[in-house]
Amino acid sequence: MKMPKKVSTTNNNQEALGQAPLLNPNRCQFETSDGRRCRMLRHNGHPTLCLFHARDEMQLLESNPSASVPRSPPPSPASS
Repeated sequence: MKMPKKVSTTNNNQEALGQAPLLNPNRCQFETSDGRRCRMLRHNGHPTLCLFHARDEMQLLESNPSASVPRSPPPSPASS
């Protein structure tokens, strides 16, 4: 007797069809370098990240204030 095929209820069906998974605005939008996404709820104090990733971002910005300011390219050396 054959068992019926189990239907997945996750976003794997979308990925199998070549579609991007839908982003939930209530979930953290942090994505690792290998494509995995954080599953925690978004923190009320941040528009896109959970508490932990928002805290990491804040520490990074505080440790390197110039990281958030776009810089112009260095001037080219003057030719004589």
